[in-house]
Amino acid sequence: MKGGGEIKWKGNTLYLSQVPAHEAVAFVPYADRVWRIFYRFHFLGQFDEREGKIIPATHWHAEPSKP
Repeated sequence: MKGGGEIKWKGNTLYLSQVPAHEAVAFVPYADRVWRIFYRFHFLGQFDEREGKIIPATHWHAEPSKP
């Protein structure tokens, strides 16, 4: 992740967060073209590849349970 909290995805710049600036984040496949984003064990949100948007988590917490 860049210093301003930005990441590159297929040539597009997306803003994630300044909290883990210069740290690695993980994009974990979750559904068809939907990725869960983690910093260490903290769930930051989801990335919808079709929309090109990051949906932030409503709370800073560990990975949520699947329904």
